[in-house]
Amino acid sequence: MASVRTFIAFNTPEAIRESITAFQSELRNSGADVRWESSDKFHVTIKFLGNVDESQLPGLTRKGRGDSRI
Repeated sequence: MASVRTFIAFNTPEAIRESITAFQSELRNSGADVRWESSDKFHVTIKFLGNVDESQLPGLTRKGRGDSRI
């Protein structure tokens, strides 16, 4: 079965995405060799799980939704 790169994260509020987008626009002019992402992909990663077999995703999702204490 196929695996997918998996992580636990939370989305950023709109105001933060707007600030990051403005800063990102400034950096684009620097000529850096960077792969830029759109603001709808902005998030804060809590834990990177690595490559996880797709068959394990439903169980991980249930666990994550059941215990979201930090």
